[in-house]
Amino acid sequence: MVLDTLLPERAVVGAAADGDADAFADLVGHYGPQLHRYARATLRDPGAADEVVQDALVAAWQHLHEYRGDASLRTWLFAILSRKICDHRRRRSLATVDDPALDWSDGGRSDPFAAASANGFMADLRLALAELPDRQRECWLLREVEDLSYPEIAVVTGLSDGAARGHVVRARTALSIRLAGWR
Repeated sequence: MVLDTLLPERAVVGAAADGDADAFADLVGHYGPQLHRYARATLRDPGAADEVVQDALVAAWQHLHEYRGDASLRTWLFAILSRKICDHRRRRSLATVDDPALDWSDGGRSDPFAAASANGFMADLRLALAELPDRQRECWLLREVEDLSYPEIAVVTGLSDGAARGHVVRARTALSIRLAGWR
């Protein structure tokens, strides 16, 4: 059973909710990298990111039978992950780890000058993101990296659509000012 190729998502979710571990593994394979990328960028600690993603996926497996389909499965999973990230923050103080969770470079395989510029920009972007308030960084990552809509961001974060949009706008403004030298 493979998501998007053999069965529609609803069928895979239904099978997983009925206890089919292979169906759930397909869901994890499909959504896991997105969840992990978001957790790493939000927490900036790879170990903590692994922990919260694992906790979120365990919670999703345990509560998949409660998924009603009001939001997309992706949004539902991000909402669970967001709550796990909040739980983690309550339990521990965050340690800053220089781990590039936002690495979109090609490793310098195409153009070394472009790769060096991209790496410099990404380093500055990581620093600028680290300076944003948590909520702004979360909303910006969900919008710009994960491509969630404002209503989906609202579901994930527990904010209103307008508040989610406001956080993204403030984050964009702050990042624009901080990264003005890259224009």
